[in-house]
Amino acid sequence: MILGRFVMNNEEGMSHATQEKPGHNYSVYIAAYADEATKLRVEQHEEDFTQPGRIIAHSFYSDGSQASAERAFSRACLAAMRNPLAFEVVMQRDSQTIIKVKAER
Repeated sequence: MILGRFVMNNEEGMSHATQEKPGHNYSVYIAAYADEATKLRVEQHEEDFTQPGRIIAHSFYSDGSQASAERAFSRACLAAMRNPLAFEVVMQRDSQTIIKVKAER
């Protein structure tokens, strides 16, 4: 963790120091198929879902509080249970996945 580190910021030719925000950034999202037809094709191994437009990510949280991220993760899991197109819920800390729940249907 870096505390009190200053970064020089040069906007519009002016240099000034801004303090970097300490701590981590957490994000929580649901990954879901774009539609039922895509889901069926992927599950039958007829299509690669990594093509653009095949997956939709629903963001539930993105900020610095771990406790808020944990609560958002619980809400995201409940929402994924109700969404037949959802296939996973992910929580990341600083862009690194720390927990991933896959939906089995």
